[in-house]
Amino acid sequence: RQQETSTFVTSHSSFLIEKHTTASASLLNMGKPVLTYFPFGGRAEATRIAFFVGGVDFEDKRITPQEFGAQKAETGKFPLGSLPTLEVDGRLACQSVACLRYAGKLAKVYPSNDADALFVDMVMETLEECVSKLPFGGDDLKEKREKFGAEVLPKFMTPLNKMAADNSANGFMVGNSLTTADIMVYTNVKFLSSGNLDHLDKDYMQKNQPALFAVCEKVGALDKVKEFNAKFNPPK
Repeated sequence: RQQETSTFVTSHSSFLIEKHTTASASLLNMGKPVLTYFPFGGRAEATRIAFFVGGVDFEDKRITPQEFGAQKAETGKFPLGSLPTLEVDGRLACQSVACLRYAGKLAKVYPSNDADALFVDMVMETLEECVSKLPFGGDDLKEKREKFGAEVLPKFMTPLNKMAADNSANGFMVGNSLTTADIMVYTNVKFLSSGNLDHLDKDYMQKNQPALFAVCEKVGALDKVKEFNAKFNPPK
């Protein structure tokens, strides 16, 4: 029986070592992630920043709207027919928040604590839902944008502003260090405050959601984010 036990332990240990070795080799053989989006910030910017601040090697593939249109007809080229996409180990993913969450995990800016992860996800999903309602085009754009500023922004941003204010002692949305929630606040508040959106008050966030605006300012002042902007978004 002792010999049988010894044989089982040896065999089981060999299996575990082989399994671990195979998994490690798989990780080592994974190519770097390929993020594809248009040649501007938009829905890919937070993922780019997360990869960059975490020192994750990735390919920042930027294609023009014309190239996107030409390639869109290719079967499976763009899941859901939209960008961004993220290619990981030969598989293609879409949905900007999912891409950001993955980047955050690799970059160590996504919480390992489940409760903190819940609230980080809440911030990201709220911002995504809010900005997805921003109207573009149409003869009644002025009316729609003004309604967005008067009704949609307060609905989504006010709860997030309270969340930021409640954690203001730490300066971040969740916990006491940078997460993907803060990065997404940065990219979205910066976008809404850019002055590039007609019929939308560029000072709305600063005047009405000051705690969120403060998070945006804090993230923008981080050395790695300034380095990212200098490299990818130099002043024109």
